[in-house]
Amino acid sequence: IAVVNGQIVLNGKPVPQAVEPPLELPVEPNATCDPADYPNLMVRKPSGKEVCEMPVLRETLPNGATYLVIDHLHQRLDDMPEITVPAGHVFLMGDNRDHSADSRAETWERGLGGPVPLANIGGRAEFITFSLDGTESWNPLSWWKALREGRAWTSLRPAKVESKADAGAANNAV
Repeated sequence: IAVVNGQIVLNGKPVPQAVEPPLELPVEPNATCDPADYPNLMVRKPSGKEVCEMPVLRETLPNGATYLVIDHLHQRLDDMPEITVPAGHVFLMGDNRDHSADSRAETWERGLGGPVPLANIGGRAEFITFSLDGTESWNPLSWWKALREGRAWTSLRPAKVESKADAGAANNAV
């Protein structure tokens, strides 16, 4: 695996990226769209509501799994020389590429320091159970008002692009 100008390269082939509509994240107490971290991304909507318009790319891996990723800055981790992931290890990379402490970053940078042994993986996140907007207090009664309904109970399984071969096999199975 390598990363060249923010694009993953697997086994010498760039992973396709397609531009998607921007993701509008509400500006909230715990998500301020700080200009130091997100330059020129704060937008005031006609309603007066402030949002952070994040540029989004859709990556499609060779197995058909597809992910949305946020990559809005050119930074040091956007370029990584090719490495071979050892057997029994995985290379972990976050979807918010400019703000992920993942296998690209050294441990002294709060990263993972390279590929991670499978023995160190404790499980897989399947869905978001609870997501709050930052207006809650320590009082659990305040949590319901602060619940982000669009995020709670959201599946974390990647979407899969159905190939023509998969569709043909399904039609022939009848």
